[in-house]
Amino acid sequence: MLFCCFTLLATAQERFVEWHADITPRPDRSLDVTETLTVIAEGDVIKRGITRSLPTRPHPLEVLSVTRDGAESPFHTRERGGELTIYAGEKDVTLSPGTYTYRIRYRLGRVVVQKDSLDELQFEVIGPDVALPVDSVSATVELPDGLSVAQYACYTGASGDSERNCTIAAPADGRLTFTGRGQFGDGEQLSVAAGFTPGYFNPPNDENTVQPPPPPTWWQREGSLLLWLLLSLGGVYYAYTTWRNHGVDPPAPRVGRVTAPPDGLSPASIGHLSSRFGMGAVQEFTASLLTLAIRGYLKIEEEEDKGLLTTSYHYVIRRTDSAPDPAGLPAEQRQLYRDLFAEDDTWRLKQSYDSRLSEVQMAHHKAVSEQHKELRSRGNNLRFFWPLVAVYAVSIWPAIVWGKHADYEFSMPVALICLIAGLVGVALYAWLIARPDPKLVRLRAEIEALRDYLNLSKSERKRTPNLPAMTEEHYEALLPYAIALGINDEWTGYFTRQTSGTYVYQPLWMVGGYHPARFEKSFYGAVNSGTTAPSASGGGGSVGGGAGGGGAGGW
Repeated sequence: MLFCCFTLLATAQERFVEWHADITPRPDRSLDVTETLTVIAEGDVIKRGITRSLPTRPHPLEVLSVTRDGAESPFHTRERGGELTIYAGEKDVTLSPGTYTYRIRYRLGRVVVQKDSLDELQFEVIGPDVALPVDSVSATVELPDGLSVAQYACYTGASGDSERNCTIAAPADGRLTFTGRGQFGDGEQLSVAAGFTPGYFNPPNDENTVQPPPPPTWWQREGSLLLWLLLSLGGVYYAYTTWRNHGVDPPAPRVGRVTAPPDGLSPASIGHLSSRFGMGAVQEFTASLLTLAIRGYLKIEEEEDKGLLTTSYHYVIRRTDSAPDPAGLPAEQRQLYRDLFAEDDTWRLKQSYDSRLSEVQMAHHKAVSEQHKELRSRGNNLRFFWPLVAVYAVSIWPAIVWGKHADYEFSMPVALICLIAGLVGVALYAWLIARPDPKLVRLRAEIEALRDYLNLSKSERKRTPNLPAMTEEHYEALLPYAIALGINDEWTGYFTRQTSGTYVYQPLWMVGGYHPARFEKSFYGAVNSGTTAPSASGGGGSVGGGAGGGGAGGW
């Protein structure tokens, strides 16, 4: 009983019972091939029919017909990665379990090649990707009148093997027959070859013949993958160890309450050093403008422009009679004052772009950057970055070789995706390996403490002892820093609540009425509009003139 059960299970396994190929050479050096495939289907792998995949390079392929059990069978094809797959059957029709015989006819172009003194044919009967077992395999090469075979051979095994588990019947009755021994499929292949005396085939030319490319070498398939993996793993190990030893940021020191600018730095410098990317050039520029005003070197006049539904505010910056001592100003404020009044004693800020103001702002930002360039560049650790770049660059070569020659459908996309991921990793490493100088770490800790002070709520200020009194002088001294750090709303809001009902605050540097929250918002907006160039997507373009166009509708 047990023996019968195992026998039934073995019988029911999906498999090709018989695989036979009839090969007919044509004078134009192409082949007509008819494959007769008898298969046992149980609904596991074979549900609707069988598939047959054939390479289309370098031999053009034309599918002529597909039949099942002698009747025409519907089929469709799909080409991908230089391979055409034939799907016999219909998507919505499943097969009942049983034995079926398929016959697939196709034509392969440019197969017979001229080599030495013979015309040679080499044909893979069973390729490397036949997934189901094949019990019996054979092939017949038809020999039309005028075609004389001089030599022949058959080979079995995996790609590149030269085993000969096959038999050849001597040419008889106009045909040459090859028969495989043992089971094939699942990597076990059968190739047949024949050499013909010249005279039957047309002379070779670029249209009807092509020398088949040599099979991939061990280096192109396994060696390139091994080298790529070794380089990738080596790069990851190098990146991790160098980061651990040289890229981990030093711990920030513990700092107490900070109520004044660290190291007496200017507002623009505080904003620039506050983080790796700074707070923004416009905020730094606005903070420097307001610093010069508070120190009495310029006045700001607000102009109201009432529209039908909205009101906007423009600003006029006027130079005062109190000229600054250049030696007493930070470099960026000195640059700003000189550029701002190089041609006139006044400058009008409107809610629109001003190319001259943009140039002044860029010169100001450059002056700030130059002051701290050396401090910020300390610890960038580029000496560790470039070796990783070199490892990545070298790894591109084996990755592309493997992607081009591997026997996988998605090998090249996988290689490209991995290379892109590696490039992202190299960029991330450049950011991680940079180790800021301890002085910069200390400054950033103190700047963060200053930000916390400027951002204190009313209740927190009441609970914190020994804080400076909120006077006009203290408020104005730190207002540019609050702007540079992007928390001026909180700082001004607290000051306004403290002075509400007591007196009306009117700064000396402001001409006309002063409304703190409105001024800071509209003044920053005017500076931002004046220094930021418009773009087509932001309202500076017009209809037409771009790429694309046409119309759209429904379907």
